Amino acid sequence: MAFTVSTASKVMTEKIEPVLRNAFLVGTDEEAPTFDLFMKGEKERTNELGRRIPIRVVPNASYGSLTEGGQLPLAGTPEIVQLRIYYLNQFMMGEINRAVLDQATESDLIKFARTPMEDDQKTFRHIQNLWMHGTGSGALGVASAVTTGASGTVTFGGDYGAENIIKGARLVFYSSAGVAHNQSGSVTVSTVTAIAGDVVTFDTVPTDVVATDTAHYYGSYGLAPHGIAFHVSETGSTDYLSVNTNTYSGIKSSVLDAGASLGVGGTPLTPGMLDLLAAKRRRRSGANTSNNGRTFISHTTQEFNYRQLGYTSTYGIQRIVGMNQAKFDLGIGAASHNGQPWVLDNQAPKSIIWDLYMPDWAIEYVVLPKFYDDGNGNKMWMKSGSGAPYDALQYAVFARYDLICKNRSNQAALINLPYVAGM
Repeated sequence: MAFTVSTASKVMTEKIEPVLRNAFLVGTDEEAPTFDLFMKGEKERTNELGRRIPIRVVPNASYGSLTEGGQLPLAGTPEIVQLRIYYLNQFMMGEINRAVLDQATESDLIKFARTPMEDDQKTFRHIQNLWMHGTGSGALGVASAVTTGASGTVTFGGDYGAENIIKGARLVFYSSAGVAHNQSGSVTVSTVTAIAGDVVTFDTVPTDVVATDTAHYYGSYGLAPHGIAFHVSETGSTDYLSVNTNTYSGIKSSVLDAGASLGVGGTPLTPGMLDLLAAKRRRRSGANTSNNGRTFISHTTQEFNYRQLGYTSTYGIQRIVGMNQAKFDLGIGAASHNGQPWVLDNQAPKSIIWDLYMPDWAIEYVVLPKFYDDGNGNKMWMKSGSGAPYDALQYAVFARYDLICKNRSNQAALINLPYVAGM
């Protein structure tokens, strides 16, 4: 039998969407480990109006050591502020040949649609995983060199280079002050036409783009979920979820700066640096807090740097017999400092090691990842065109959520570490 948009949408809802949602909830993609880590943790349903989380920032100041019969101290109250939690819309549009409706059976329809839809959900997951490490700005990369104009090029530097840029992506460049670049009075959308290493060619690059500018998906600046870098910070902010952390300095994390720039210089990673970071963090989170529930998250380059320390007499004894006692093995096993789990993520910044207490984190959501409904119950629709539709169908994967940290003082980060070039 042939399908209509309505009957095909029903198959998507009943047969394809449960698989997609399970992939997000269970976490089957090893290349999106940080997003998986949060999705497997606490998830709290919010609403379209958002909600507020109260935090005590100043304790009750009332106290007195009295003489017999003396006057009691004046009463006081703790000062409490409220973090304002909202959701952020994340969308990815997909397209498929209209021939999907001409399939004879549900099984044939699913086979026809499976490859593009699975690939799209994987890409969507990877983008969410990237956002888990960001500030919420939605930056994909930072420019280090620019050639403006038609067929202009941008060389991307920093921890990511051009790793997050996809051919065909429609991007807008923003200054470090958050101003979109434009030509002829309107915001310029630059489409990626080619990628060679970290050098990206666009159909056009606005004439005012300079090094240190950042690239963002069109219409998405400042609308990505608030990732770890937003929450784990020692820098004061006038608007951390509507709270001024310059006024309430206790709402901050602990950060240790190794001093490198673009992976070069600074102090190389040592075990003592992780110990110093933990000691600094305990000034805020408590002197005798254990490592239970704590997790390191980093790019593979920092775990590699840590394991190299095991080959020197300075930081360890070279291992002669490995995990398999029947074999001669000089390799150092996976890293785990003081028994703390270490999650590796190739989309984590190369120069940072996050030290998180996972029970403090939660996904606040209105809608977990699923197929978009056009309002008429359809999960796909005809691609519209000027004057006539296309011989194609479109669909969307979307989610409405944000990542929340309920206790910033229990989190830490080792930043600006040097790293091996090319990793």
